[in-house]
Parts: sequence; C-alpha cells; structure tokens
Amino acid sequence: MKKALFNFYREQPAWCDGLAQGRPLYMFPVANRPLVDYILDACACANVSEVLIVYSDYDGESVERIGDGRSRDIKIFHHGAKTSADFRPLLTHNSKFFEDADEILVFNGVLFPRPSAAGMSIEPEDTETENLSEVGIYVIRGGKSFRARGDYQGEEVDTLEDFFRLNMSMFEEFETGRYTLSGYMVENNVITGMNDEIQPGCEVLPPVIIGDNVQLCRGTRIGPYAVIGDGAIVDHGTSVRRSVVLSDTYLSTDLEFEKKLVRHWRIADPDSGALVDLSDDNLSMARRPRSFKKFLLLPWRLGAALLLVAIQLPLFGIFLLLGLRKVGVSGCWRSDLRSWILYPVFSVPHGRKRTIYFKKLSLDLLPLLIKVLYGALLLSGDSMYDRSISAARIAEGYRRYQPGVFSAASANAAGHNDLARGVIEDLYFRAHFSYFGSIAIVIKSLVTRLFTDEKHLG
Repeated sequence: MKKALFNFYREQPAWCDGLAQGRPLYMFPVANRPLVDYILDACACANVSEVLIVYSDYDGESVERIGDGRSRDIKIFHHGAKTSADFRPLLTHNSKFFEDADEILVFNGVLFPRPSAAGMSIEPEDTETENLSEVGIYVIRGGKSFRARGDYQGEEVDTLEDFFRLNMSMFEEFETGRYTLSGYMVENNVITGMNDEIQPGCEVLPPVIIGDNVQLCRGTRIGPYAVIGDGAIVDHGTSVRRSVVLSDTYLSTDLEFEKKLVRHWRIADPDSGALVDLSDDNLSMARRPRSFKKFLLLPWRLGAALLLVAIQLPLFGIFLLLGLRKVGVSGCWRSDLRSWILYPVFSVPHGRKRTIYFKKLSLDLLPLLIKVLYGALLLSGDSMYDRSISAARIAEGYRRYQPGVFSAASANAAGHNDLARGVIEDLYFRAHFSYFGSIAIVIKSLVTRLFTDEKHLG
C-alpha cells in the first residue's frame, strides 16, 4: 500500500494576504484550479491510496473544499498542527497511520509537482538523503528516505513571482498534457468554462484560460496568455494580456492590464512584488462623472420605502393575528463596517410554511424598510452581510460599502451572505448605475423573493 504526507508548514507570505485575505497559499488558483489539486492528481497517478495533510494554518473552509478524496478514489485525512520543515516528527507522531504503508510519498512544503512527461510516476534517487528539511518531494521505502528522481521534481511556490510564473507556465500544457486543466471546452488554444458570456465585439487572442461564470463585455481584448478566474467580469474596452485575474473580480471600463495579478481592488506586480490598491488617492485612473440622477434618487427612495411600508403593514397585521412572534435579533454591517444595524427576526407558529410565506412576501424586511426612512440603510445598494462575515473581508471587496435592503445580488437570487457573488454583482451595477436600474433592482428583488426557494431568503 502506498500513502502520502503533505507537510504544509510554511507561514502565509505577506503577498497572499494582500491578494486574498484568509485564503491559504495551497488553495491559490493555478490555471483556475487550487494548487493542492495538482498535488492530489500526482498522488492519484502514483496509485496512492491514502493521504494525510498536515496544516500549520488549518482552514476549515479549505478543508471542506479539498474534501475526503472520493472523486479521486483516495482517502484524505486532515490534521492541523504546528509543524516545521523537517517532516520526520510527523512520521513518528503519525506512525500508526503509516505502519501498513510499503512506500510513503512526502510533499514537503507548498510546491507544484513537475514531471518531465505525462503519466510519469514518482521514483526515488539511487542514494539515500539525510536532509529532510528542504522543500521538495521525497520517497520513503524500507525506512530509508530518498529525494524524488530528477525527472519529477517539486517546484517551490513562495513569492508572488513564483505564483505568476507558475500560472504562465500552464499555457505549455496545451501541448504537453502533463496536467488536467479546468474547463468545459477547448478550442484553438482557448479554454472556456461553464456559463461564460462572451459578448460580440470581444476579442480573444489565444492562448487563454477562462473559468466558469465569466462575463467578457463588448470591446474587451483578452490575451494572449491571460487567465480569467471564475465569476470575473471584464467590462467594456478593457484589455488583459499576460495577466492573471483571480476569481470574483470586476475590472471596470477602458483599463489595460499587462503582466499583472488582479484581485478585487488590488493589482500586484510580480516583478517588484508591489501591491497597489485601486482606491489609493494617488492612483490615476479614469472615473465616471457623478450623475445628478443619483441626487434625485433620495426622494424616490424615501417615497418607495413609504409605499412598501404602507403595503406591507396590513399583511403584517394578518400574520400578527396568525400568531406572529419575535424569536430573536439579527444584525447587518453598517457602511462604516464598525457597527451593526440590529433588526428583529420573526416566526409564525403552527407550521413552517407560514414563516416561509412571511419571507416570500418580504414582510421580514419591514423593519429594514423603516430604517431606510431615517437614513440608516439605502433602499437599493450593496448586499447586506451579517456578522458571520468579517468587516475585513467586506472591506477587501468594496471600496466604499453602502448596504441596501435590496441589491443587484438579491435581484439575481444570490444566496444569503454569499460575499463573492455579492461583490461581483454589486460592483458591476455600480459601474452601470442608472435611475431605472435602481428601480428595477427593487422590483426584481421582490419578485425573486416571491418565487425563489427557501435557501435564498436569508
């Protein structure tokens, strides 16, 4: 039986936090797949039956994403522990796990497996090694430790330049076939994902890798050598070449990106390692002039909120007669991201269906609509998030957070507290703001709540 050990001992490099706060390096996307997926693929090719992953920075969300290995016919076990570059204590501490293994593969550090040919197995060097602290792939047989042979090495991923170069190198795989690349269709060295929208007038110059649920607007120019992450939107007139756009990122109109990494508001230069925040006052970029229509929205918002309150009050009274009662208090972040807006949570006894219809009619939003009347919330604005989503994560996605009772995300049936989907929907609406669009969001959100399933009701 062959088993494997992943020793993810390295502390998170500073550039990782700058690009995606909270996401561990081993989960960073390489050609739109998490880096750890490629290591697991290497184990599957080597006929490994069980894998133990030891994390210095254990992250529950990442562990859930990696899963238990059923899709690869490998059993994956996860363990969080303070560990070091020398993996020998891990073998000793987990000796029971490895006791029935004829061979152990050790992936030491955050690395990318590099076989010289497709389908190549990992074989040991001829001579034993005593240095077990370096980043790399090791093979343990008969109690002896060997480095992996030179034609199958582990490439360390440590710096921003390493990560960028690794993504660019994946374009070679159109020819070599050493790795399984993520995508729905491959045509003329362009990989596209599921549910992509490539509008007329968008120019795609191969090679390009495009993830799922991507929108490329008219007049955009993508490639060559561009990786566009899942859920990204590239707006009109923007050019992306030899760059990596990470998932759920919105790129505004008439911008140019070359040899850059982009995530939300941040642009990273792989050569210098510099991170630039698009909200910095000293960054010069084209901005849309403020429309006077936005000032006209104030009386409309108040009037619409008053109308909705007037419509909902009689319905709310009917549910009070049915036994509606307050069962708790919830809260969402204010625009300053330092305090919360508290509002009551209601339930109707004698049947869960009554409570569901209470929400479908948007009567649960009545306390929030009242808060619109005295300025605590917008009627239509950014998505609301409760306290399970940290202020730092919200600030990472929004330059100026302005929560509203209704949002572009709620109009499009995004899940409750879905930060990634909320950011991309809200930023796109901001860039294409219109008076009628704001009205449409309110109407569409109310209709969506009426006909959507329970999980999207919050």
